[in-house]
Amino acid sequence: MAVGAAGDSREDAARDRLIAEATARFLRLRTDPADAAGRADLARWLAASPRHGEVWRALERTWRATGLLGPLAAPQSAPSPVRRPARPSKRARRLTAFALAASLALGIGALVGGPLWPGADYRAGAAGIAAIVLEDGSRVRLDAGSALDVAYGPDRREVALRDGPAFFEVEPDTARPFVVRAGAVEVTVTGTAFAIDVSASEVGVSVEHGGVRVVSAGRSALLAPGERMRIAKADGAVVRDRVPLSAIGPWRRGRLLVEDRALSEVVEAVERHFAGAIILGDGAMAERRVTGVFDLGDPERALRAAVEPLGGEIRRLGPWLLMVSGPSDPR
Repeated sequence: MAVGAAGDSREDAARDRLIAEATARFLRLRTDPADAAGRADLARWLAASPRHGEVWRALERTWRATGLLGPLAAPQSAPSPVRRPARPSKRARRLTAFALAASLALGIGALVGGPLWPGADYRAGAAGIAAIVLEDGSRVRLDAGSALDVAYGPDRREVALRDGPAFFEVEPDTARPFVVRAGAVEVTVTGTAFAIDVSASEVGVSVEHGGVRVVSAGRSALLAPGERMRIAKADGAVVRDRVPLSAIGPWRRGRLLVEDRALSEVVEAVERHFAGAIILGDGAMAERRVTGVFDLGDPERALRAAVEPLGGEIRRLGPWLLMVSGPSDPR
């Protein structure tokens, strides 16, 4: 069963994130066409998925529709050495950024068109948290931007968390275990309360009360109250630690709690609550570490609170686009 408006918001947010990835690369090369590293990064990104090429072509068509400049050719192979032109002035780079935002406002989303994946059974939009009661009485809360599928059978209650954070309060039923699939990770319980967070880089599981069994890459582990496990998507590496119960699923109370996490992860979490897209185009800034508690009720303020102490800055490019950059370039 789909949730109409929330489902549309989730699909739009997912599409916006993909557009933001293309936009960051487009802006980088538009402001510095001789950036060999930027072109190599673009080539890798385009090769990763046919969908990336579709979004890139839509971005170029929209850019040309503004009548500002011709297309920016995507690299077909390793870039040849070129003479680096003079770096555009800071004012020119700012004007380019605003022009790009204007081109997006003309309708790149319509050019890309359609959802990035088929509709999930339950979704939460950027407006807030979705509260769900399943047919057995188990309760699920989905954070903004999260998506869940449900497949109950006579011997097993199974759900799949596609993306984002969720908190589960499972009704006891020893004859029908409750199983959550999150990518390559499987979590099994009979009755307990726990949180799962599916992000771009990892799957996190933490237990508030009761116990769960986590299976990943053929390995199994039991988690008790106050225990947390994080499994990296890239290589399956596992980090297991303890966490205060009050720090489990803090998004339920409108808070983002991070401890020594990359800024890119903070941006991903905040973006779920932002009605638009956030561009983090500075690779060095993306890896800077952040610790703090942030108010998700005001995503832009939360983002500034994370970015500005690192010397970065945030610019609003239109009503739905925020750009995060490193320390200001004096040129």
